[in-house]
Amino acid sequence: MKLRIKDSTIRIRLSMGEVRQLAEAGSVHAFCVFPGGAQLGYGINRAKDWHTEFTGGDIRVYVPEEVLDNFCHTDRVGFEHRIENGVPGGLYLLIEKDFQCLTERLHEDESDLFPNPNANC
Repeated sequence: MKLRIKDSTIRIRLSMGEVRQLAEAGSVHAFCVFPGGAQLGYGINRAKDWHTEFTGGDIRVYVPEEVLDNFCHTDRVGFEHRIENGVPGGLYLLIEKDFQCLTERLHEDESDLFPNPNANC
């Protein structure tokens, strides 16, 4: 899973295996471990309604079941949602399937990423 944060925007990209896990288990989670053992966790969970939590260094995005089912079981590339957070524009969420790059990137394993639809132009 890849996490990108810019201001009040959270973007998460998922590999094929992570989308499969999300469909089967209803959640997917990852960690970034820092020197000294501190961790930043992030993940997506199936829920009844949209909401987010940030607790103890862990970011959780909760997504309605019907949105996740549509994302996981179709060719839908991604989905977005905005959550009120007291800041103008709110917290913007963007969840996407992660595609292989069109040019090879050294030191990056893309074997579990979705085939890039632009690879056959």
